[in-house]
Amino acid sequence: MKEIRTERTILKELRPEDVTQTYADALNDPEVVMWTEARFSRWSLDKARDYVAENGIEKGSLLIGIFIKGKDGSEKHIGNIRFSSFAKNHNRCYVGIMVFDRAEWGKGYASEALKAAVKYAFKELKLHKIIADYYAINKSSGKVFEKCGFRKEADLKGQFFIEGRYVDGVGVAIINPSERSSKK
Repeated sequence: MKEIRTERTILKELRPEDVTQTYADALNDPEVVMWTEARFSRWSLDKARDYVAENGIEKGSLLIGIFIKGKDGSEKHIGNIRFSSFAKNHNRCYVGIMVFDRAEWGKGYASEALKAAVKYAFKELKLHKIIADYYAINKSSGKVFEKCGFRKEADLKGQFFIEGRYVDGVGVAIINPSERSSKK
């Protein structure tokens, strides 16, 4: 994948050498991962690097790192976007997003990055539809997906197990806007 630059972020395929101890530590922070499947594992630096190595496009998923420029010009890895479960016959996949750097929460990086990643997926991966689901009680995820043009498609009753109970999920999706406009 080619590097994508937005106003404040740099998106590029995440490589094992991009994984730092800071990232591995964040994956062990219950507040950071409470809405993700990462919460079911303990993460070492090696395990996080192995996970990244196992998630290349040739292996059925695309793991994109979200980076921001530091004041010194360096790039700081703050989160990830993962496209997975590609259904080639239907030109669709699932997407998930996580900003693991708490210092960058609430600054709009997730929406900015996801918009650019979705645009890339439609144009370069030739997708028709991108699907996501999130915990209904996680209002922040709902806002991010809504800002990026995803629309609610389903109430997912008892979809997730968290803190000893099942909670509902919300299924959202976005259809390639270039296909919608060409069919009018």
